[in-house]
Amino acid sequence: MQQRSRYLERMDTEKWRKAHQAAIDIYRPRREELVRIYEDALLDTHLQTVLNTRTLSVLNTPFHILDANGEKNEALFEELDKKWMHDIIRMVVESIYYGYSVIEFVLDKGHVVAVQSIDRAHAIPQECAVLSDVNGEQRFFLAEPPYNDFYLFLKDDTTDHTGLLLEASRYTVFKKQAVGFYSLYQEVYGFPYRIAKTDSRDKQVLDGLEEYLEAMGEAMYAILPFDAQFEIHESKNTDGQKVFTSAIELANKEISKRVLGQTMTTEDGSSRSQAEVHDTTREQIYKADIRYVEYMVNDYVLPLLGKHGYAVEGNHFRFDTSKSLKLAGTQLEVDKWIATQYRIDPEYITETYGTPILAEEPKPVEKPGKGKGSGLEQQLVALYHETGCCITGHQEPQMAEGNPELLKLFLKVAERLFKRGFKGLWKTRDFKALANQVGDTLYKGVEQGYGKRLVDLDYDSPDHTMLKSLKENVYLFSSFKEAVLCQEINALLLQDGRLREWDAFRELALEKHHAYNVTWLRTEYDAAIAQATMAARWQEAEQHKEDYMLRYSTVNDSRVREEHRRLEGITLPVDDPFWTSNYPPLGWGCRCDVELVPNQTARKTPKERLRYPDKVHPLFAKNVGKEKVIFDESHPYFKLKGFEP
Repeated sequence: MQQRSRYLERMDTEKWRKAHQAAIDIYRPRREELVRIYEDALLDTHLQTVLNTRTLSVLNTPFHILDANGEKNEALFEELDKKWMHDIIRMVVESIYYGYSVIEFVLDKGHVVAVQSIDRAHAIPQECAVLSDVNGEQRFFLAEPPYNDFYLFLKDDTTDHTGLLLEASRYTVFKKQAVGFYSLYQEVYGFPYRIAKTDSRDKQVLDGLEEYLEAMGEAMYAILPFDAQFEIHESKNTDGQKVFTSAIELANKEISKRVLGQTMTTEDGSSRSQAEVHDTTREQIYKADIRYVEYMVNDYVLPLLGKHGYAVEGNHFRFDTSKSLKLAGTQLEVDKWIATQYRIDPEYITETYGTPILAEEPKPVEKPGKGKGSGLEQQLVALYHETGCCITGHQEPQMAEGNPELLKLFLKVAERLFKRGFKGLWKTRDFKALANQVGDTLYKGVEQGYGKRLVDLDYDSPDHTMLKSLKENVYLFSSFKEAVLCQEINALLLQDGRLREWDAFRELALEKHHAYNVTWLRTEYDAAIAQATMAARWQEAEQHKEDYMLRYSTVNDSRVREEHRRLEGITLPVDDPFWTSNYPPLGWGCRCDVELVPNQTARKTPKERLRYPDKVHPLFAKNVGKEKVIFDESHPYFKLKGFEP
């Protein structure tokens, strides 16, 4: 393509209108002038800031490559986790702003080594073509061979391929005019002006006075006869300065609305409720951007990479939008949490909140040292002793004898603990791999019970929201579970105050592993299936609650617990409070269910005939469909002190 020098010129509304018209012209569309308008608009710092905010939200979201089974393809991920893929994601996001992006792939020996953006001024989105010269007619159609092997023309079809910068640039033009008039206003009213008075009509005298006044600075001046009057009147109807600052603020707010969908993350807000609404709006835009990038990469980028030998067949690109923990909303919330874990300098409290501190400082939580356990194992033994015949036949392959990969990861963690001690163990890559392996196992149970896979669901669907929450929960649970296990084997390091031999320690550690990661994990896996099954059932009930009631149902065989049998047949509306704490499963191995009964035939159970189970562990005294968690904070694992996943 032939590059030409760019000349800077003043942009106004008329140029913006003509550039827009040229871009959407049916017979001879040209983008050069509109692109120059956009480039000029991007000199505006506010527009740059909000665009960067939106772009970085996507770029800072990690991605995975998933195979046909929804499993991570680590080998292909390693090939694609390069700077050029990061650049592709950025260019895809930019196509939302400009309306399109043209990407050239640079290859070396069959591998992509870089990508670069083709000057958008040369592009004709309506034809998927680029011009060799913006003033010429020769064009190359990039969707046709041989160009389609090395170029991608990505278009945002929600506009006339003009992007959101079309509207944003209109406000930057308006804003520049307001800033210009504001500067003129300041020159007139912000600087002192000088007046020279004389009776002389001699041109030489007058020229001399003017020369003196001009040499004294940039402020206004005037040469008047003694009897002349000179006045400058400011508008009486409004604050003149406010006219311009309000115009500039208006432009900034409109730009923020167009790019981020709201203003309160860039401007001062007035209330928490408004801020929450604005955050929700921005979150929706973020989700739409994420989904758009995934579509573009899966539909266009991966097929092109497949042409060059990348093994992308059957795989797809997916962002990981899960979050383990929500961030605190205020500094006070952060400080309150820190105070539960560490000592805080009283001077900091006084300086930050203006409150003198005279009381005793909170004591720090003791971190586990060599030979110290979690103190939770007795609670765990009691909890899982209640399971009885909890195995319901949903066992994960290899579950009964243990997962070899899980055993391998556990032994790496145990060896690291033996050689280097407990300090810093929870932050190591080996520990995180161990916890993720357990999380993978439990999440397979979640998907099996729910009957759907997260990768197959739309982001905005209730099923996606539910499964995402259940996934976050079981992975968080797995981290705490393995942290407790590691602290328990830490207690095995010493015998009579002396370090055990490795073989003796390994044998004892494996016994703990079998309890936590075979026996108890099997129970937890069955619970994940049962809870996820009932979460899916609740989603169905929510969708039909206007026409159906829920009826409690047991398997009605000899294994049904008597306290569960008492609930058989209870029929109530979906929104009835009864289902908040009496929704199955109500214990380990519980096989109870609920069924939808049409309102026309359902007989609501009177309040005086309601029965309640006598003993339900807090872990099960909840409605998984409402709370969207498999294992809540009542589980002993979550009581571990000092652990931060």
